Amino acid sequence: MGARMGGVGLGLWGALGLLVLVVGFRVAPANIPGEVLLIALTVIMAASAMEVAGGIDFLVRVAERIIRVGRGSARAAGRDEAGVWVI
Repeated sequence: MGARMGGVGLGLWGALGLLVLVVGFRVAPANIPGEVLLIALTVIMAASAMEVAGGIDFLVRVAERIIRVGRGSARAAGRDEAGVWVI
């Protein structure tokens, strides 16, 4: 449900699930893992900054060029590795 609603919806459905566990099933919530939250926040902020600056589009273009140029050599490498594994 949350994934269909977007990022905020995902957070709200997660909070609702936590509420059901705490109130409905009497499960005591544990300590908040601060370091994990900070790492997740940092990654999300970096991805947001890249999106605003156009960095995601740039990385997709670079990856597309790498895939297109290396397509023939990747096939050859795959055949070589397959031969090694068969022998």
